Amino acid sequence: MKALLICVTAMLFLGALWANPITPRALSRVWFDSAGDFNVSFGYDAGSYYLEYLPSMAFSTTAGTFNWPAGFVFPVSLPWAVNLSQTLPGFTINRTEDRFSVTDSLLYGGTWHEALSWGPQNDLSIDLHPLTEGQSAAQVFVQGMDTTIAVWAKDIGVSPYSNPSHLYTLNVHADAAGNPAPEVPIRYSFSSYLSTYFFPYYSDLNGNWSTSIYAARTRLMIHDPITQLAVVDTILFPEPDEVIQINAEVSSVGIDDPFLVATPGILMMYPSVLNSSSDNTLKLSYDGASSLSTGAEIHLYDLRGRKLLTASFPAKGKMEWNLPYLANGIYFISLTDTGKRISRQRLTVIR
Repeated sequence: MKALLICVTAMLFLGALWANPITPRALSRVWFDSAGDFNVSFGYDAGSYYLEYLPSMAFSTTAGTFNWPAGFVFPVSLPWAVNLSQTLPGFTINRTEDRFSVTDSLLYGGTWHEALSWGPQNDLSIDLHPLTEGQSAAQVFVQGMDTTIAVWAKDIGVSPYSNPSHLYTLNVHADAAGNPAPEVPIRYSFSSYLSTYFFPYYSDLNGNWSTSIYAARTRLMIHDPITQLAVVDTILFPEPDEVIQINAEVSSVGIDDPFLVATPGILMMYPSVLNSSSDNTLKLSYDGASSLSTGAEIHLYDLRGRKLLTASFPAKGKMEWNLPYLANGIYFISLTDTGKRISRQRLTVIR
């Protein structure tokens, strides 16, 4: 099972790269050691490309631009970690607030760079709050609206690989006039952009929603399902292993509100991943406290929240749904009954 998950993850990553020409990043991690020196690690996954360009790379901070010393001996393979404070002549960097970047003017015939900024601010002008003793910043790929994007996440310890081993937990509770508020739309993003068209997550019957994700700068937005106004729009700078609790107050939910869950239940789906050997058929079944009405429907949405397909869902609670050809990506299956949302599932397509 673990091997299958690794294979699926690799296929998703490669599919994103093929569809969108994003070159794997050169830097995997940065950190300050116990002496206050600044260290960087060039990742293994970039070894086949960036090793050739190491000698022509330049490094910049707010203090200036710094180059490798004459006669420096470069590694013959990656991953490779180097203490820039001890290696680059005159290298200066501020641990409290600064911007670090690596550039190369040879790539693609133009200027290419990777950058990381940190400081005490709580806005989109920085990527992270300052690294503390024992912390590192890892550069990772995450799913954006249309493609993967590279972001910086805090981690504990130093590893030659980008994947952080320490996440953070984000808990949301939605309340309406002192009562738990279900079906409140919740959106988050690791980038500066967060579209309201992006398919949201929702609070459960107890008004709760939770996830464990990379400790990267997170923009969180929670909308009132009645007024459609944002009751929470904030930027979080989480620490590794931190638990952040966000409480949202929304309008009282009326009994006829179409977003209210009509009948608690679970939509089960098989398979959850469609690949080249699949026949595009989903087996769907519903398990709830009471049966569905004849007005139940099943809907297919893309990652932007656009409805692509709708079909009637049998009151008996089981069906096979033959889907059209779908491009690689993430989709959502939503079950409704007389216009009220019942349950959702996530569908991944990998060709």
